[in-house]
Amino acid sequence: MWLCKVAERQMLRPSFVPPPPIRKLRDLTRYRADLVAARTAEKQRAEKLLEDACIKLSAVITDIFGVSGRDMLAALVTGERNPKVLAQLARRSMRQDHRAGRGLHRPLHRPSRVPAPHHAGPCRCDHR
Repeated sequence: MWLCKVAERQMLRPSFVPPPPIRKLRDLTRYRADLVAARTAEKQRAEKLLEDACIKLSAVITDIFGVSGRDMLAALVTGERNPKVLAQLARRSMRQDHRAGRGLHRPLHRPSRVPAPHHAGPCRCDHR
């Protein structure tokens, strides 16, 4: 009740409402943050799916969604499991690591547990 009287007597300053361009910029910034969070969640979900299939691709390459990583994911989806063949898909500095014998020669999964076909579906990279 007392707040109404204070407002009635114009003793309160009005709240700040930014101009329309600033409001639009704030909306776009919030939307971009939501999109980045959704993209990150999907990347983490795909990496967890690979790890559930006993494929530790992130131990071999830093960005599994870079050019080389996407090529390797596409090969894994088609059924390729030979680490030497997957290493041939490496580009630039990864190829130099492969020639030096670092990282790409180890098996990506335990032979005792071969990834099931249902693991391939959600990892398809058709957005090129």
